Amino acid sequence: MPTRTPLKTWTADDVQRLLNACQKLDGTIDGIPAADWWAAFTQLLLETGIRASDALALSPASLNFDRGTVRVHVRKLSRDFDLDLSESLVADFLEIILHGEPRERLFPWRETRGRLVTTFQTLCRAAGIEGAASPFATARMTHVQRQAGGR
Repeated sequence: MPTRTPLKTWTADDVQRLLNACQKLDGTIDGIPAADWWAAFTQLLLETGIRASDALALSPASLNFDRGTVRVHVRKLSRDFDLDLSESLVADFLEIILHGEPRERLFPWRETRGRLVTTFQTLCRAAGIEGAASPFATARMTHVQRQAGGR
């Protein structure tokens, strides 16, 4: 039986460097400063462990600011989940929503999925995180490890 190589997870230092790399981005994504978009997107993935595609499907109506939660429809399970968010991420979402015109998606992305992956890989390299061939899977595994009491 073939052995599986365990997926790499990120340390707290790796995560901080990644979020710092997000903050250095220039430009905008659908009127949202790219630094804010990527920092909030990355933090959401790390706090909740949801898939990038499920994060991209979120609408502003998915957020419950009073409860500090986001309702996520997990397509692979065909179920909705209410997930707790940190106060700082709730504040980041409010900031994103207030930029520009109302939009259908919390994280509008008009590029290809491949462009999303390569941009995230570039952010990982800028943060000094090497070997992140599948950074979205690494973000999910980092969340799982943190929930299990790991680093």
